[in-house]
Amino acid sequence: RRQQGVTQEQLASAVGVTAPAVSKWESGQSCPDIALLAPLARYFGVSVDLLLSYAGPLTPEEALALEERCAAVFERDFAAGLAACRAALREYPRDGYLAFRLVGLLLGKAVLAQGAEEQQALLDLQRQLLDLALQADDARVRQGAQTLLVSHYMAAGQPEKAEELLSAVPVPDTDPRLMLVSLYQAQGRGEEAEKLAQRLLYDQLCGAMGVLPSLARSALGRGDAAFAACCCDAMDALCRRFKLPANTRYSASLARLTLALHSKEAEALLAAAQRLVDDQQAILAGGEAPNSPFFDKLEWKIHTFTPKERQAQAVFLQKLLTGEPFAPLKSDPRHAALLQQVEEAMG
Repeated sequence: RRQQGVTQEQLASAVGVTAPAVSKWESGQSCPDIALLAPLARYFGVSVDLLLSYAGPLTPEEALALEERCAAVFERDFAAGLAACRAALREYPRDGYLAFRLVGLLLGKAVLAQGAEEQQALLDLQRQLLDLALQADDARVRQGAQTLLVSHYMAAGQPEKAEELLSAVPVPDTDPRLMLVSLYQAQGRGEEAEKLAQRLLYDQLCGAMGVLPSLARSALGRGDAAFAACCCDAMDALCRRFKLPANTRYSASLARLTLALHSKEAEALLAAAQRLVDDQQAILAGGEAPNSPFFDKLEWKIHTFTPKERQAQAVFLQKLLTGEPFAPLKSDPRHAALLQQVEEAMG
């Protein structure tokens, strides 16, 4: 009733009872007559099932705690993890923020899905949660859900829908946070301005580290290996200058490996593979916050990988390093050492 801005008197009038009767329902002194359940459900625009199982919206802290409980279940069994997420959705069928958090959780656990059946079950639940998150009251949750919906369409093999959704997203000419930095400085809020400026810088660098590999792949596609190498060099320069952490460096290492795979030069392949494995090992070990004066005001949440997640990442690297391009290197002891390093990283 409160969620929809309805008074006790309005509700009482709508279903033919007195306001004191509604007050007694809400205080637990009595319950509505069973014949009133359908009229009450219609009045609030919900099902009788939802009316009977209604729970108020979770606080952000409660939603995060429930997400963590679901994440722990995935470590025991993938299907049980999906079931835990479905149970949370049934218990809080209108909580857009919880749905948004659970979608992010499922995206992170996608590497654990084995076989087409589990992958499809994951995609189906993702879409169900996204539909709820897209109806959230909080505009920030809706915007975040739109971004996750693009990832969902990509994973579901629906690039046309992903492109359609992205094309409809307005792109501002200027990031409003830039104006906030200037505003904070003008107000003498130097520490807040510096912290926001550092966050902006890091976000821009992450954007560059995402775009440069695409430019390198395009260059390789048209046979311009020299420009692809320039893109890789630019990423390496950014990593060195700003002391970027392993999770951000990873895209540069992957791009360098792509370049080496194109050249088919044994030494370049081994060097690029070693670099990728080192970065992946650093990430699996818990990653690190940037040790850089450019980001010393920022707080970082370091992700801790579960054993199953570590195993899934190691399997990816094993498949990569034992693929056809590495076949000529199988007799090289350095290649064997790389595979051993990957195996040890599984913990």
